Amino acid sequence: MAIAASVKHNEFQYGTRTDLDRFEMIEGAKKLKEMGYRILVVNLPMTGNWVHRPFFESCLGMCAGSAYQYFDSQKVRMLVNICSDFPIDHNRNKSARVAIEQFGADYIMNLDTDQTFKPSTIVEMWERIHKPAPDGSEIEALAGMYFMKNPPFRPVLGPFTGWEAGMDHDYLDKQGFVCHGECGDEEHSKGAHQLVRWCGPHYWPEDKLFRADVIGVGCVMTKASMWAKLEYPFFKYAPDPMKGPKNGDANEISEDMFWCANMHKAGVKVWIDPSIQCGHLGVMEANRDMNRGALESAKAYFASLPADNKSRLSFEQGIVDVR
Repeated sequence: MAIAASVKHNEFQYGTRTDLDRFEMIEGAKKLKEMGYRILVVNLPMTGNWVHRPFFESCLGMCAGSAYQYFDSQKVRMLVNICSDFPIDHNRNKSARVAIEQFGADYIMNLDTDQTFKPSTIVEMWERIHKPAPDGSEIEALAGMYFMKNPPFRPVLGPFTGWEAGMDHDYLDKQGFVCHGECGDEEHSKGAHQLVRWCGPHYWPEDKLFRADVIGVGCVMTKASMWAKLEYPFFKYAPDPMKGPKNGDANEISEDMFWCANMHKAGVKVWIDPSIQCGHLGVMEANRDMNRGALESAKAYFASLPADNKSRLSFEQGIVDVR
């Protein structure tokens, strides 16, 4: 497994060990392509000088050993690209361009350094991305599941929701968060469809792939050809016009939301593999069990309230099922 660390601003000032390693990786990738190998670039964005030990252990266990041997038997070579630029939207844009333009990636695996993974994750996702989707279409983007770090630990994925009162249509349109039918959906061509609010589901199919409009970038495998359909920048922070106590005083719309809006407008279907369960590292490791526990506790509490209680009705109406 080859490892590269990024060079600021895509400049090569040969002479340091890092720069020479990157030069050797680029030249090595060219030779591998000439030999008929496909290139799978694993992008790791790092914005500090350390990572969680559980991430390091699980990432190493996933990318080395039997996985390396498996990919070599498939004539695929993994290259791990570490990009340490800041802010994170620039980091993600740069890592994608480095993977495609410098390493000639055929596939890109995005992993975040606050996640944990099963040893089989990358091989399982590789095998599934080469099979037809449940609707018979080609899979271009496949994500695993991980969960918010705080209660109720909802999954970091879900469908776009409708317009909210007070949303500035013109502003969101200018920022790239409105679909006018570019996605190919006839309904969206009849009226603008906002791409900025979403809701994580409580229930989802456990035994088959399912669709989501919004995902995080913590565990996603994509075909490099998919990125050619997207407008650049792929990722972008945007000021949030709905800042306030109701929206958690958010100062911006996150860069992954822009990426998901970008994919939606390009007609890219995003598929979730529920068998790929990842941990999400914070004060503790959030996972599916914590999500299930929080949901059952909430259901029991609201069920104890009167049937016409506004909080109970709001909770029951807010349950999202993506089956």
